[in-house]
Amino acid sequence: MKRIVFISFLTTTFIFSNSSYDYEKVTNNNNNNNNVEEVSLDKNIYFEGGIGYSSTSFNTDELSQSINDSSYDENGFSFDIGFGYEFSDNIFSTINYQRINLDSISFNNGYISLNYQFTDMDIKPFIGILGGYSNLTWTEDPIDNVNERDIKSNEYFFGAQIGVSYEINSNWDIYGKYQYNNIKHKTYIEDEVVEHKNNNIFLFGFKYKI
Repeated sequence: MKRIVFISFLTTTFIFSNSSYDYEKVTNNNNNNNNVEEVSLDKNIYFEGGIGYSSTSFNTDELSQSINDSSYDENGFSFDIGFGYEFSDNIFSTINYQRINLDSISFNNGYISLNYQFTDMDIKPFIGILGGYSNLTWTEDPIDNVNERDIKSNEYFFGAQIGVSYEINSNWDIYGKYQYNNIKHKTYIEDEVVEHKNNNIFLFGFKYKI
């Protein structure tokens, strides 16, 4: 499924990028001479990257006290990189890789987003929806003196985002956004079931138009 989505995105990007080259329109004037008018199209493909803060909730009430204190950490660092394509002034889509690091947990998320941007002001607000696939891995043993091997969870997720962007020049934009991932990971440690869910992510970053 992931390969099909990725190949579809690359195919769409290739088709639209080929259509974005400059082209020439030939017209006849009254003297029967041909005039060539070059029409320049905006840059539609861009690279983006951002860093920020992430918060993830999980079920602390039912957990045994034998679980390490660091395993209860809900807040951490995140970064996000990806490629985007602007279908018009208002509509753009991205494909992204996202990493979230907590003290004992890491998330590796891959997702595709579809967004609408308001363009009638210098600072441009946007809203979007997204969906993807997430991997959760325990990076430290959650219980002292117990070697838990390869504790992982893999789940699909969907979400939404809202943010603003500002154009610095023809190549560079900066942006800030809040993203919510509706996700539900379960991992099994001894007799415990640990449930991590719902990433709340705040990112600040840049876009470079190719």
